[in-house]
Amino acid sequence: MPYHLRALVAILFLSTLAFWFLRKPLTTFAMAPEDYRRRVALWLGLTVLLFVSHGFWTFIFGTAFVLLAMGRKESNLLALYLFLLLMAPPVRTSINGFAGITRFIDFDYLRLLSLVVLLPAALKIAASERAPLFSLPADKFLLGYIGLQIGIALTTSSFTDVLRTAVVLGIDIFLPYYAFSRGLWDAARMRDALAAFVGAGAVIAFIALFEAGKGWLLYSSLPEVLDVHWNYGSYM
Repeated sequence: MPYHLRALVAILFLSTLAFWFLRKPLTTFAMAPEDYRRRVALWLGLTVLLFVSHGFWTFIFGTAFVLLAMGRKESNLLALYLFLLLMAPPVRTSINGFAGITRFIDFDYLRLLSLVVLLPAALKIAASERAPLFSLPADKFLLGYIGLQIGIALTTSSFTDVLRTAVVLGIDIFLPYYAFSRGLWDAARMRDALAAFVGAGAVIAFIALFEAGKGWLLYSSLPEVLDVHWNYGSYM
């Protein structure tokens, strides 16, 4: 069996075992059982896709399709985001530019999650007018920070670099801030989101214990499988 498929089998076994232990505490206190089952199925299914897609963009487009389809059933998109946040390492590649631009932005799994999970959540929040922009004091500080970064880029970089900086800041900083500062409006949704992140962290911690004990880096074959460069190297 190829190395990456043996690693996939190990990850699925460890993840399933961890999710089995987590089911009762998470669904008793914070998460609806149907949401938990759906999120676990997504984690396991997308992990399989990660290791068998044999191409970065195959994985990205396949994941986007699945999340957009399944996201319609989600009661709390922010909890789904946190539950899947650690499912794949942030291996990335560049989106080629056009009209003389050699590279637009780098793209990875984390930015995909922001665009297909957080962006729909943010649009729903904006449509509800629950908390318009600038209604929270922190809005001014965050937008001021983003404006400062773009202003600095204007003095030192080309127009292309400034555009790239604005897009990256919008995806990586503004979108998560806007969605989370307005999307968790009651205690139940907050518990759901926090439990989702704790659950995801517990699964990855369980896998990390196995990696440290066996000296087997289960995700180390992904750059070769996805045909991308990964700066993390030997992440042990």
